[in-house]
Amino acid sequence: MIETTIFLLVLLGVCLIIRIAGSGSESMWQCRYCAQDAGWGNREHSQCKQQHETALKRMRAACDAAATSGTGNEQLQSTLESL
Repeated sequence: MIETTIFLLVLLGVCLIIRIAGSGSESMWQCRYCAQDAGWGNREHSQCKQQHETALKRMRAACDAAATSGTGNEQLQSTLESL
């Protein structure tokens, strides 16, 4: 049991070292939305996540409106590009 625990801790340490060494000048924890430093252990900024979710809701609403109103693809494309 102790050997297994030690092995897992060493493996975790090696993975962490590889991750740090392979990151180069990049931050270890970049925001998945803006690619800026999100801080240790964070994968996203809360503001970036909220903006992403809001944009998705607006895109879905625009697609639903275009489908129900029968407007053309050009109007839908224009609406989506403005978001």
